[in-house]
Amino acid sequence: MTCTKSRGLVLLCLVALPLFFAALVAGFSLAARARLKTTAAGPRTKAAYPMRPRSMYLPSTKPKAAVLSSFAPDPLGMFAKPMAKIQFKNGLDERSIPTVRLTRSPDAKKGVAIFRFEKPDLYNHVDLEAEVDGMMLIDEEGSLSTQSVFAHFSEVGVPKYIEAKYVMESTEDWERFMRFMEKYAQTHGLEFQPSRLSR
Repeated sequence: MTCTKSRGLVLLCLVALPLFFAALVAGFSLAARARLKTTAAGPRTKAAYPMRPRSMYLPSTKPKAAVLSSFAPDPLGMFAKPMAKIQFKNGLDERSIPTVRLTRSPDAKKGVAIFRFEKPDLYNHVDLEAEVDGMMLIDEEGSLSTQSVFAHFSEVGVPKYIEAKYVMESTEDWERFMRFMEKYAQTHGLEFQPSRLSR
């Protein structure tokens, strides 16, 4: 009887030991994988927020006479109207009215303005091959400029539109740009349209 019990214990050990070692190896493997995943992921960082559409300046739908009459009456010429203009070539004012799309980061530290000029007046005065000097935004305070200007042509070489990007790197840059835009919109019949996110 003792011999039978001994054989039973031996058989039990032979079956149980492989299962025990298999479970032990699986446990070490899971722990190693978890450790590797934690190391690879590294410390969590706050996700970068994209620039979000905030507002636009669009050409006014009012008749030109109505836009001009929105200024306060000044029969004696005592109050000078604000001066704001855009140039692609020094000394040559661009007369086509752009749409302006504004975006700003949630922390209000950076902003981008995209100008789009349909049928730009520039090419009525210069050759199609002429290079632009950049886009200059000029008012009484001085001028702002960008070299990020792209002219788009049709397949037959007809100018379609000019697109320019002006980047603001600080709150001060944004405020200065907005002062220019307020004057330009007032004198060129642009309407400010806030986005749904800023309402």
